[in-house]
Amino acid sequence: MDNMEKVRKENIMERAVELPDSSGCVGFYRQEKMIYCRMSSNIDAYLKGLFQEDIDDANLGEMLEACELISYEETESIFAALLLEKFWKYEYQPQYNKRYRDYDPYQYLGINFVRFPFLKLENDTIKDYFYVGPFRDGYLVRDAIDVLSRLFGTPVCAELDFPCYLAENKQCKGYCIRNQEFLAVDLVRYFLLPEQKDLSVLEEWKQKLLAELKFRESDELASYQRILQRFYSRITFLAVTKWLDAEFEYKGKQIKIKNGLLGQDGSHRYLIVETEYQPHELYAVEKAELDERWVIFNYIKNMFPEKLKAGYELSRKQLADYLIRKENK
Repeated sequence: MDNMEKVRKENIMERAVELPDSSGCVGFYRQEKMIYCRMSSNIDAYLKGLFQEDIDDANLGEMLEACELISYEETESIFAALLLEKFWKYEYQPQYNKRYRDYDPYQYLGINFVRFPFLKLENDTIKDYFYVGPFRDGYLVRDAIDVLSRLFGTPVCAELDFPCYLAENKQCKGYCIRNQEFLAVDLVRYFLLPEQKDLSVLEEWKQKLLAELKFRESDELASYQRILQRFYSRITFLAVTKWLDAEFEYKGKQIKIKNGLLGQDGSHRYLIVETEYQPHELYAVEKAELDERWVIFNYIKNMFPEKLKAGYELSRKQLADYLIRKENK
């Protein structure tokens, strides 16, 4: 903790101190005791946002009221920030890390291959859907559903009743009243096993529009590309994260990843709870694990991309087995 910078809470609230915009870990203290800690990819944005937002979580409000001093330690990457956060939690047992569940608003995408509504955002995984997620940003999922419908006619299910105006306007193929034989194929194709060539096709369309000087349409297509790139990257992540196992050296310490989570950092070993997932949760993980899994996935993707292939192939096989069992019921 020798590299920690400490500032009073009031100085941050009054913006009387400059904060780094780098990754790192932030600790909150009361009477010299750490009561909460959190990694962040941008310390400045995280702390300023924390004190600007309307606080609707009682535990967060209580923690911010109780804390007197805030510390931060910059790191070279968000992966290093994750290692630091795990160590602080292990070493100092901050009480509000057990009470404040900042992941509660995360949402899952529920997919039904047979019945309307075919796509729906859910807060948990207890209903009759195939679940994907969770997602930090529910708006990204809604945007992706809308974009895929506009481009490829996939379901939207924007209303409680069917057929809705989108089917009547042919933005959606109207799976609720026709084309049912294509429903499962299209849901898998665009929401579970998306292909990079879709983005390549969009790039070709965009370049064609630019050549025709249709700049407004080209800009709109570019926004669709960005949405699908973000959505597809998260689908790939959710497909492989539970199968990621790796051992490597980082800054002179041995790192062990087990089932997509941090099991060991040097001499520190961390307990990994073996969650028993159901077949319809193949692409779903615990909300509390999402941020750790995302950071680890991106580090391995950048440093050891070959380790993703086996997980993706295993995930595809299990998805195929699930769909076969579902069809035979």
